[in-house]
Amino acid sequence: MTIMAVITRAERTLPIDADTRPVDRNVALSRALHRAVEPCILQDWERAREVMVKNIAMQRVRARSAYVIGWTDTWESALNAGPEAVVALSRTPGERGDDLRQMTPLAGVLPFEIQQRIARELPRVS
Repeated sequence: MTIMAVITRAERTLPIDADTRPVDRNVALSRALHRAVEPCILQDWERAREVMVKNIAMQRVRARSAYVIGWTDTWESALNAGPEAVVALSRTPGERGDDLRQMTPLAGVLPFEIQQRIARELPRVS
């Protein structure tokens, strides 16, 4: 996906909160963590970018399927387009968004203490 395609898609993307499909706790937690990391991306882009570059490199080494490579390419295109594109991609609704968030290169951007608090406070999903 080209940088322009990522930006165009980002402009059309609905926030993940608009996705009302029933989900399990792992998906709900992933969505909550991605919402929480947005300020970190926007306020300290250089640090977030550095973490993402390392994570994408590791994901490429471990990639065992075309799907994983495709998701990694999509995240890398957003990374190259800038912080707003990364945030927009992380908000992708639906099953595709949930899949992208499972392959996120944002691990390590959000402070661990905040991750723990979100996990503790997230309501149980039945």
